[in-house]
Amino acid sequence: MRQVIKHRGIRLLKMIRRTDPVIRVTGEQVRQFFGQSMATMTLRAIIAEHILGQFRLRYIDLHCATPRKRYELLLQRCPGIVEHLPLNAISSFLCITPQMLSRIRKDITFNSQQ
Repeated sequence: MRQVIKHRGIRLLKMIRRTDPVIRVTGEQVRQFFGQSMATMTLRAIIAEHILGQFRLRYIDLHCATPRKRYELLLQRCPGIVEHLPLNAISSFLCITPQMLSRIRKDITFNSQQ
């Protein structure tokens, strides 16, 4: 997970978890790469469709699903996420308080033991 920070007009990313080295490219370099051939243009369209689909799902989840359902959907989409991210980052992503997330997790754990 990352956090975007603005510093002197430059957008920086603060990574919450260790990742592979990041390669820095400009917008122009990205446009040139995707304009190289029909295959890269097709790849660009596939990536854009995927990102748009993710935004759509997130919008629907935030407006239609309960906090518990959003947490359950997150666990289905990203198994093991709780081992990699702090709970306050997860609660922020779900647009709930850390206390509410704790209650949801407790309820799920308690109900699964019955």
